[in-house]
Amino acid sequence: MESVSDYRNRLDGYDRSKRTKELYLYYFKSLKSKIGDLDVTEEIAIAFLKDYPNSVCMAFLNDYIKWKRLDIKLEDKIVKRKPKSVKRYISPEEIKKLGRWLKKHYGFKYQLMLYLAYNCALRRKETIGFNINYLKNDFRGWEEGTPLRITITKESAKGEKERKIVIKPIIAKALKNYIINNKEKIISTTHPNNVFRIGATRWHEVFKDGVHKALNRDYTLHELRFSKATYWWQKKGFDIVTIQKLLGHVDIKTTQRYIDPSQEVALRKLEEIYNE
Repeated sequence: MESVSDYRNRLDGYDRSKRTKELYLYYFKSLKSKIGDLDVTEEIAIAFLKDYPNSVCMAFLNDYIKWKRLDIKLEDKIVKRKPKSVKRYISPEEIKKLGRWLKKHYGFKYQLMLYLAYNCALRRKETIGFNINYLKNDFRGWEEGTPLRITITKESAKGEKERKIVIKPIIAKALKNYIINNKEKIISTTHPNNVFRIGATRWHEVFKDGVHKALNRDYTLHELRFSKATYWWQKKGFDIVTIQKLLGHVDIKTTQRYIDPSQEVALRKLEEIYNE
């Protein structure tokens, strides 16, 4: 019976990425934990695909079948994936309306969180993990009425990578005043130095309540980030590389999934070039 080390040795001879090899090995371990010493049959392979409905798992199974010389064909088996959710664009007008509703029903803190998350295209983790230490040095040299540039540290950023953001003057002023008025709470909380002092679940609940009651919609927190990227692209004419940097994406293909270049926008850009 083949072992993990046997399959690892097989993978060592492959010209594939480290990540792909890790996934193959993960699927191998998962398969073995399910079937033990049993041989892989077509029924077992299809059931395993239902547990991991993706192309990498399909490739792993085909490799395993080839390795063990099994008489199983999976090429005609359909891997059913969950349908991709269609991201929806939240307009700046809706953001303002939602912000007013949150302030009225939940308080200024949640309005500030919304405006900060949207305008800076923050991830949910970056919003709830917004730390007072980001601002200690930045506020000292900041002049009211000017944008504020800060660094999101690796503890809050995705993949533990630092990234820089720019906060609009009006939001920077509101943020500074909020911190001054709530400094003792921020320092003495169970979330040390966390400016907003709430967890992901609470922020999600408040946001969903707001979009349902204020907008009669079902937007998600992630669509705040998507909407800002689309706004930069469609309304402000930012190029995709600039948006990639602002969102903190390593791969530009990820950025391409965020923006929504409609045909009308594409045609309008072409007309602008011809009119020059």
